[in-house]
Amino acid sequence: MNKNLIKFAAIFGLTAVVAHAQFASNIGVTSNYVWRGMTYTDDEAAVFGGLDYSNGGFYAGTWLSTMTSNTEVDLYAGFSGETGSSEYDIGVIRYSYLDTADDDYYELYGSLTFSGLTIGGAYTIESQATDTAAGQEAFIEGDVYLYASYSIDLAETIGEGYSLTGTVGQYLWDDDGVGGVDIDYNHLLLELSKDAGDLGTFTLSGSFVSSDFINTGFMDDDDPRFFVTWSKEF
Repeated sequence: MNKNLIKFAAIFGLTAVVAHAQFASNIGVTSNYVWRGMTYTDDEAAVFGGLDYSNGGFYAGTWLSTMTSNTEVDLYAGFSGETGSSEYDIGVIRYSYLDTADDDYYELYGSLTFSGLTIGGAYTIESQATDTAAGQEAFIEGDVYLYASYSIDLAETIGEGYSLTGTVGQYLWDDDGVGGVDIDYNHLLLELSKDAGDLGTFTLSGSFVSSDFINTGFMDDDDPRFFVTWSKEF
């Protein structure tokens, strides 16, 4: 969270260019930790938070979240800025899990934003996960995630502080699956957010997945998931 879009907000939202070094932190809670269309808490709640440093266009930080029976700790660093009417963000992130061994992996990510539209992607450059002949491994070297996101300010239609964001994404696993079953999948995320100032930000989300490998042992179902999130930055 994201490794869901919670996480994209917490991590990639740190890309504002500042004129001097500064620290920032964030905390939050969600009724379901959904990232890139998949739940990482078996549809249960999670608590998350992060600490970040920025200086000019450079930023670095850490983000952690509770999981079903694990704790995720991410480390990341990158550079963001503006060119003309567009904004860019590039960086690298390490995903690690405290209660399991050999599951850490690294992604190189980048995005470009213009006129409310963000197009981006991530590539797994290194992974501790073992790529076996059995297939159906995820988060191994060579995996690709692509997404496009568009945000609309609803201040004039609903009220001040409201926004609507839609994201479509596709995970292209380097592994080609088992028995001819392609494990690639597509997902859609819709988020209605309210910036409540000092009270933080409240978000109602709906996540939808389309895949051929439901009930094959990799993803249990493609049921729509609806969840609420509260987050606050300091």
